[in-house]
Amino acid sequence: MVEKYFRRGSPLRNIITIMIDEHDPKKGYCRKLGHYIEFKYCRLENNGIPCGKILDCWFKIFPVEEFVDSNYTDEEKMLLFKPQAPKISSLIELIEKARKASKE
Repeated sequence: MVEKYFRRGSPLRNIITIMIDEHDPKKGYCRKLGHYIEFKYCRLENNGIPCGKILDCWFKIFPVEEFVDSNYTDEEKMLLFKPQAPKISSLIELIEKARKASKE
């Protein structure tokens, strides 16, 4: 699709990709949170980059792989599909940040 050739946030791309939000009201089960949510939450979860589980959770509801291919650059897709840190690593990191913040 044409929108692949325009950077996210550029005025022209915003006009062309008006339909990026067409699936936003659809609801699906979130394997990460454990309940049903709207697609909009998944699409915007990581500062405008979708959740890494977007393909796993939405493939039965609409052609999500096609959606990702037509609305995100290769660089954005690399961020989207990079391996996630294990939960325990994230928790340890959060604890360390909290300790440092309490000492300051």
